[in-house]
Amino acid sequence: MRGLREPYGKIAVLYFLEHRETAEIAKLVDRPPATVNSQLWRAKLLLRQQITERRQKE
Repeated sequence: MRGLREPYGKIAVLYFLEHRETAEIAKLVDRPPATVNSQLWRAKLLLRQQITERRQKE
């Protein structure tokens, strides 16, 4: 997660590791909740791609 480019890495850490709600993340990063939701969706997509690539290497 920490390897994701910004802003996706920060959003993913706040959501997955710190268990924060998207509304709370929006306040912390000073962005609209809809933007945070979009960035979280993109972060999940990037994480899925990383997992798939690692599995293919094994």
